[in-house]
Amino acid sequence: MWVTNKKKTGGYSIFNDNDVELKKYNENKIYKTSVFTDKGDNILKIENKKIAVKIDVERHERLVLEGLKELLKKNKIFLQIEIFDHMYHDIDSFLTKYNFKYLNKEGKNFFYKNY
Repeated sequence: MWVTNKKKTGGYSIFNDNDVELKKYNENKIYKTSVFTDKGDNILKIENKKIAVKIDVERHERLVLEGLKELLKKNKIFLQIEIFDHMYHDIDSFLTKYNFKYLNKEGKNFFYKNY
């Protein structure tokens, strides 16, 4: 994970050399830390429930959705997801494949449901 200032309480992102945002900064002046990660489907064993999910992962929303495929298929989900403009079509297309319907947008936050 990386952030421009370790005193920030938010804004951490997955360190990925291809991240466009990362290229804006001098790599020697950013703060990096290691964290344990796992696919959501390996952690969240939920079925036949009505649940709310919020995803705000600084440009890595598609990766999170990929790791939650079983959760998305096996539950009724109300979803709030932050989507940057240049990523909208990819994320919307993914969600449509999983029967999600667009509900509303407030800034970069989009709201969907699959029931």
